[in-house]
Amino acid sequence: AAVVVAPSRANAAQAGAMTRAAANLAIVLAGAEDAPAALHVLPPEANSVGLRDIGIVPAPARFAEPAEDAEEGAETEQIAAAGLDSGAMLEAAAAGSLKAMIIARDNPMLLRPDPGATRAALERLELLIVIDEVETETTALATHVLPDVSALAKDGHITNADRQVLRLRAGAATQRNARSGEAWLRALAERLGVALPDDAWQALAESDARYAQLPARLSGSRQPVNGAATQRFSAVEAAPSRGAGLTLLAGRDLYTDRLSAARGAEAADLLHRADKIQLNPADAASLGVEDGAEVAVSGNGAALRIQAEVSQDIPAGAVWLPILHAQGAAQQFSPAGAPVRPKVTVGPA
Repeated sequence: AAVVVAPSRANAAQAGAMTRAAANLAIVLAGAEDAPAALHVLPPEANSVGLRDIGIVPAPARFAEPAEDAEEGAETEQIAAAGLDSGAMLEAAAAGSLKAMIIARDNPMLLRPDPGATRAALERLELLIVIDEVETETTALATHVLPDVSALAKDGHITNADRQVLRLRAGAATQRNARSGEAWLRALAERLGVALPDDAWQALAESDARYAQLPARLSGSRQPVNGAATQRFSAVEAAPSRGAGLTLLAGRDLYTDRLSAARGAEAADLLHRADKIQLNPADAASLGVEDGAEVAVSGNGAALRIQAEVSQDIPAGAVWLPILHAQGAAQQFSPAGAPVRPKVTVGPA
């Protein structure tokens, strides 16, 4: 048996619930001993595993701060809750305790729940540096925008979900004054007086034995599995769903280009394969919704009119809405800190 799950890129809580449900299913189908080998959790982005390996994960940070009863000039080392995840960062920004932020090749205005709350948090920042290759709603809020090179112009390595290290070679020239994200971060670090390793690959190999045997420049495009591991796990409680209406399932589809969707470009899905809301035939019948008809979707004080697609692929009691449709319109139905599975009402427009 094999259980494959691609957790939601839209909502961290929802992603956790999806993964827990998939783990429970793997236990049921394969048994507790064989469940880890049967469960395959796909990372949300191409190099998510590589980012974790180089340490881009929330972690406590040490800092020096004068103690209340210390003499002037004395310092006491303390632990700060500096390693916040993206949701906690936005909460801190909204509260005014976080003053500056760097967003590298991401677009929280498109991909985070509750765009209104996200906008309010970003607007409270005194400094917001955004590194991206296209103009988005997030770059519009930035105090400084640094142009990143396109994915086709990048050179480096990717660690995939199987822990294979893949060689990434540039296939296009860098445009105008764009630089790679690494180059911009190095320039910022230099201005701040922060020392970064000269050889990032060597530094990674020294800190993670799984990379120590790989050459700095891979001769081929693919390497053997690099330290993949499994561990036994137990069944966990399913996430709750509250309120009336249909459960909203939202996530990335296979057809829509994220960068085009961020700009609201029609080219994001020229064949219109992922611009509909899908619902189960039983729900469609009870709601009086026909396949291809326009419906009104509402929830969390937001509303959307969209074409419906009746499909057996969607379980009864739920609807599927592509997250990138209409510049992330699905996110307005999911308030920050809301139940893991938000509810929406659907009816003829």
